[in-house]
Amino acid sequence: MLGHDLFKLIKLEVFPMNSEYVDMVESFDYIAEFFSETHDILKFVGKSEIRMKLMVALLDKPLSIRELNSRSLLSYSSISNNLDSLIENNLVVNEDNLFSLTNLGYICICSILDLRKSMMMVEDY
Repeated sequence: MLGHDLFKLIKLEVFPMNSEYVDMVESFDYIAEFFSETHDILKFVGKSEIRMKLMVALLDKPLSIRELNSRSLLSYSSISNNLDSLIENNLVVNEDNLFSLTNLGYICICSILDLRKSMMMVEDY
């Protein structure tokens, strides 16, 4: 539930309902910039099966590289290189050699998984 509550909070901050922000939200430049940034993040994660595996593994709790290796069966170098990229993109943090998703990382991977689940439901319909 934390991710969904956080998503609602971000939605309210990005698209506030009070009238002083209506002009800003309706501005094409603002919307184009917002969706461009969103597209870039989703594209970065979605282009790599390794990054997606690592993020899914981190959904439940922070993990060490050794734990990520045992869960994903990826090489240490692949894990390390991809974790560095995820950290650079503010999707994962390293605290005392335990890696965890940032709020942005959590929302990103949950959104990808929810989208895939929705697509599968539509295909089955």
